[in-house]
Amino acid sequence: MIETKGNSRLLVAHRALDAECRDRRGRPFLGDWYCENPFLPELLGLPMGEPPLAGLKDYYFQNDNPTGELHTLIRDFHSARDEHPTPAVVFVGAGMTPLVTAQMAMLKAWGHTTVQYVRPLYYTYYYLADLLGIQLVPVNGGNLGDASLDQLRLPRANTPLLICCPRWFMGKAVSDNVIEQLVRWQSHWGAPVFVDGAFQYMRFGDGRQQESTAAFDPELTLRSVCPTKAVVAHGVRFSYSLLPEAWKEDFRYAYANTSGSGCRYDDQAGRAIMRTLTSATSNHKLLQYIAQRREFILRGGAVEDYFAADSGYFGFVRPTGVNPDRLIMMGPEFFDVDDCKNFTRVNWLMSDLELAKFLNLTQMME
Repeated sequence: MIETKGNSRLLVAHRALDAECRDRRGRPFLGDWYCENPFLPELLGLPMGEPPLAGLKDYYFQNDNPTGELHTLIRDFHSARDEHPTPAVVFVGAGMTPLVTAQMAMLKAWGHTTVQYVRPLYYTYYYLADLLGIQLVPVNGGNLGDASLDQLRLPRANTPLLICCPRWFMGKAVSDNVIEQLVRWQSHWGAPVFVDGAFQYMRFGDGRQQESTAAFDPELTLRSVCPTKAVVAHGVRFSYSLLPEAWKEDFRYAYANTSGSGCRYDDQAGRAIMRTLTSATSNHKLLQYIAQRREFILRGGAVEDYFAADSGYFGFVRPTGVNPDRLIMMGPEFFDVDDCKNFTRVNWLMSDLELAKFLNLTQMME
């Protein structure tokens, strides 16, 4: 078993960041989650009109109609984009956090007090594991600068495993070698695998590269995808999980009791997003724009992107020529990794105001 320093450092760092972001004192936050997106009306297919008022008086459970337009669009999307069979159930959620919460609640209800994972995971998993008394046991090391993230020590047992792909904060997919090892391990042991694919289908260029986690056994895998990230429309709360029929009722019950019903507005926007993603142009223009913004920031020499981000809208970079004390940074302590001191997450789509403040600091140091 690989030893870890524990997750207390990560949890403390995120709590402190929450306070810092509410009192920035003029410091730019390179890893900010707010984004510039000039293509939003086009991606959402606006104007969408208004939903009928009569439908707003009742709770809205989107998954009570699994053959409706939204679920059908999701299935069509994966049939076109993945080379592997789509799992039996499409379960729509109001953003990724409720889906992650339902996953952890279901694992707890199944009686699991220890869960294996591939480092790093998204923060919410650590937070919920701490609340629920679930021990997270890493199967790999935590150094980004060498190959330890890709060196797995998998348990010789049928035990649940969590993996986040891509590694969102650095804009890089987990290597095919790691996924192939996990596919073989799952096949041999019949182990359940939970995939956080929030930033999938966001490769630069035309975005049509295959997502390797689709190769996991659909009868033993829950994979979550967040289309609102793929079109950078964070005000819409829409995500979904693909999962086996055998898990459907346990997952539905866990979700219903932690997150409740959905929203008709989000359902309408979700259908518009999926119609865009299933179209010939999909989100390609936005992905090209993100790549161009990244190149613009790098050309200024203000940061170095050692890991060469090629997807999503985040990178893990080293600022150059700027006193770190003048920035709000998200370094390795936020992401369950051990090296890369003085690196920080950067949002290539950070607001124009935050970017201008950062570039101005860089120029002042020259």
